[in-house]
Amino acid sequence: QNENEAVNRLRRTPLSWAELKAIILSSNLNNLSKLARSEDQTTTYRNRRADIKNEWESIYDYLLCTKFGFEWVESVDSSSGDEQNNNLPQRKKRSKPTFQEYLDDLK
Repeated sequence: QNENEAVNRLRRTPLSWAELKAIILSSNLNNLSKLARSEDQTTTYRNRRADIKNEWESIYDYLLCTKFGFEWVESVDSSSGDEQNNNLPQRKKRSKPTFQEYLDDLK
């Protein structure tokens, strides 16, 4: 039922510029809930997010490396392998330093 409710809140088409301006300029803060993605936009978003999570350890790692110029290294997720079925552990990219290491260096 929750999934149906979420689908019902999705827009059928993207917002027009005039609709965006009207929502944002409205003094009614309840209108902000109208700033929803369309079904196509939601599908595109979910597919791209899955692609990123498949390649990178986290969304943070992806953003740090692709948008902020951090270096990246390949890491191995030892929990993803299955030696009995000859599946190797999954290799993913991560930022260097990690986001937490970067924050620790700021202290």
